[in-house]
Amino acid sequence: MFQNFFQSRQVLNADSFNQEFLAHPLHQWILADKYLFRGISEFLEALTHEDRISLMKRKRKLILTPASGRYSCALNGSDEYEFILVFPDLVEILKSAAPERGIAILLHEAGHLVRRHSDRSLNIIEAQLEADAFCAHRGYGDALTSFLMDLEQTPEIDLRIRYLETQMVI
Repeated sequence: MFQNFFQSRQVLNADSFNQEFLAHPLHQWILADKYLFRGISEFLEALTHEDRISLMKRKRKLILTPASGRYSCALNGSDEYEFILVFPDLVEILKSAAPERGIAILLHEAGHLVRRHSDRSLNIIEAQLEADAFCAHRGYGDALTSFLMDLEQTPEIDLRIRYLETQMVI
């Protein structure tokens, strides 16, 4: 009983969550660049208390790992880790003077993990909309909308933009 109490108390403190996250050996690449560190720190600060609890409950550590590709992708990797792959273009956005779009992308990907999309039978559009709402409810809906508007417009992107407009935090 006391062990569960102390474990949940640790999660209450965003600073301890962030410190543990950044101290992980697989996150040394983040610490090597002060601008990237700033963007990732802002992403971590945007996570709510409930998000941190959800991420900690599963006993898997959230790992951001550099990879090749475009923007980002969330993966349930193993019993030990959940991954958000961070591609070079996202790194550049996070290092920029205005990292909000990058933070929005990371929040969207974290939404897939927190909402357990790999454990549920959602179609891809439902999962995308739910992850978009996750991002919007943490105050980054405008940044995600702006990012989506710069992509090649498809019916899916148009649907996501219209849905985001209904999810904005006022």
